[in-house]
Amino acid sequence: MAHDEHSTATPASEPSVAVKTIEAVAAGAKAISIGMKTVLKYAGGPRPTREYPEVVRPLPERSRGRLYFIEEKCIACNMCVKACPIDVIQLEFHREDREVDGKVKKVPVIDKYTVDIGECISCGLCAEHCPTDAVFQSQEYETAYYYKELFVMNKDELAMTFPEYIEKKSRELKGK
Repeated sequence: MAHDEHSTATPASEPSVAVKTIEAVAAGAKAISIGMKTVLKYAGGPRPTREYPEVVRPLPERSRGRLYFIEEKCIACNMCVKACPIDVIQLEFHREDREVDGKVKKVPVIDKYTVDIGECISCGLCAEHCPTDAVFQSQEYETAYYYKELFVMNKDELAMTFPEYIEKKSRELKGK
């Protein structure tokens, strides 16, 4: 019998559509079994995901959170203001004669100390440059606010914990 040029038979070297389909299903089943092996490995064990905010993630000791300011430690050297790369710290002060250790000395009196927490990049340079540790960063990172005005904090507010600050601002906003 002569070989027909228009024959629809596939060459022996190329697998049929059915064979390709079976191979694809087998490859898919293998991939699913590998994925399920990973799932079953962690099932019943400790949960890799923490349920925030019920379970708060422990932070490293040197983590950089919210800024705090202790007015009594401040010597008004302006180092924090100069160190801030984005100018979010404002310090205004004057010097008064006061008796210190039996002598009259000119001591700084802080008139205004504000930080715009919304613009702060938490670089830590202000705290690093403060010679008296009047400015420091806590491990407190939950500082979400609903109103933009709440981001600018004064010297008294920077001494409060976050819950105290929110409570104070809530009372102020309710009074308006």
